Amino acid sequence: TDLDATQAIAVGDISSDFSIELTAGTSITAGDLTGIGADTIGEERISIAAGGDVTLGTVNAIDALTISGANLTAAALDGQSVVATMTGAVDVGTATAETTIGLSGTALALGSGDAPGNVTLTATAGDMTLGTINSETDLLATATGNIGFTSLTGRVVTVDAGGSITGGSAAADRIVVSGVSRNVNLTAVGAVDIASASAVADVVIRGASLRANSLTSGTGLTDDIDVVVPGAINLGASTSGGQTVLTGSAVTLGAGVAGGGTSLLRATSGAVSVTSFDSQNFLDIVAGTTADFGTVTARALSITATGDVTGTRAETDVNLISGR
Repeated sequence: TDLDATQAIAVGDISSDFSIELTAGTSITAGDLTGIGADTIGEERISIAAGGDVTLGTVNAIDALTISGANLTAAALDGQSVVATMTGAVDVGTATAETTIGLSGTALALGSGDAPGNVTLTATAGDMTLGTINSETDLLATATGNIGFTSLTGRVVTVDAGGSITGGSAAADRIVVSGVSRNVNLTAVGAVDIASASAVADVVIRGASLRANSLTSGTGLTDDIDVVVPGAINLGASTSGGQTVLTGSAVTLGAGVAGGGTSLLRATSGAVSVTSFDSQNFLDIVAGTTADFGTVTARALSITATGDVTGTRAETDVNLISGR
């Protein structure tokens, strides 16, 4: 089914045993577009190319689904692969694919997404708002503005914002044999404010400041938590198989547990306040002003502050033979 117009196209629902191609010089408005073939012919794709805005209902392609134009609004997109490359904003309710998903626009909103391959989401000149997004491979979300999300999961989860990052949970939770580091990487020019981040390998965060309920890295001795921000860190709990490094202007931590490496709680200009921290290896606490702690234990422990040091219990409690 092919429709080609120099101006606009406005149609209702279309179902076809073959490919569906809509090409318009200006806008395209359509209802539900459905490929109903048995995936036995060469191409059963859906292709939509507009000079203007694209407004769609539910689109279900047997093979590839490709969309181009200005602004995109769609209830649902599904195909063997799903690609939408827009010069304006993207607003999609649901996107699912048998392989990969790639959505790009000046701003981007996606309610839910799921694919076994990579999910790549890009906002070239604005904010990104995401619901629950899952990739069985790599999930990459990039925006020049703010990024907000409910839940992000993948083998690797990377979020890069020109503004702030706010959200629920981000998890690199695919336990598979892979040469790829299964990290959560959160990078923002502004603040990072999330419920949790967890990874099979490392959790790496860069931003203006950090507020989170929990950060959890993998259980291996080289699976680290690595947070470096110029502003304050306020963290409820941290658990790492390797070292935990928290560096900010001030550091507040509830409960921390770390395995290998040298864990560091460092406040460059303010106080370090930690309720409890248990390191199976080394722990250094460095405060720009005061250091306050409840119970801190490590194989080797160092606490340095320019102001007062107050606490309940500091102890080296790992019984082993060591050169340090």
